[in-house]
Amino acid sequence: MTDKLLGFTFVELLVVVAIIGVIVVLISPLLPAGLQQGRDTRRKEDIKQYRQALENYAPNNNFVYPQHESTAVPASTTLCSELGSFISSCPQDPTGRDETFVYNYQSDSDGFNWVLWAKMERSGNFWALCSNGRSGELSGVSISSCDTL
Repeated sequence: MTDKLLGFTFVELLVVVAIIGVIVVLISPLLPAGLQQGRDTRRKEDIKQYRQALENYAPNNNFVYPQHESTAVPASTTLCSELGSFISSCPQDPTGRDETFVYNYQSDSDGFNWVLWAKMERSGNFWALCSNGRSGELSGVSISSCDTL
């Protein structure tokens, strides 16, 4: 009767490690793109949350939105404080990095129209959401950009 040893040979273990290594090498370039896409999706959802707060704000303020026509303001600070109880939390960019990925808000001089936007990580463009219901990616954003979407 012969005794059989249980287990894997060294060569079998090397083959498994090599296969795992190849899989890791093939998948690793895809991970950053997937993470960027996930953060871009979150940015769009955050901007929609600000839109909802603006739509709740206007009926209580003579149907006028917060007025910031001369320059864009950061949504997570200036706009958020103006919206007060109309927004439960003030979303901030998922990276938490510098001013590059801050959410922005701008209105026309009357406060009847507005645009919210965020810079997208993957494309480098801006995703804009307008008071007229239009949204999309633009290379540059201003209140007049809503007419071209």
